[in-house]
Amino acid sequence: MEPIGGFSVSAEQLNNRFSTVYIDGLSYKETYYSLGEEVYSDIFDHSGTFSLKKDRDGNWKIYNYYLYE
Repeated sequence: MEPIGGFSVSAEQLNNRFSTVYIDGLSYKETYYSLGEEVYSDIFDHSGTFSLKKDRDGNWKIYNYYLYE
């Protein structure tokens, strides 16, 4: 996977244990190789709203997301 361009993050909701963030412009390119040496590439846009939860170690983890298409 290869990131394409930059992206921006904005907090929609934030408290001590939960957060909702909107990520815009989160695109990346995946390249696939077949046995015949042909190369296939696809670009995916994963912009959307991500719900995060802080675990016991203080790390934020994604537990849900909604992608905008």
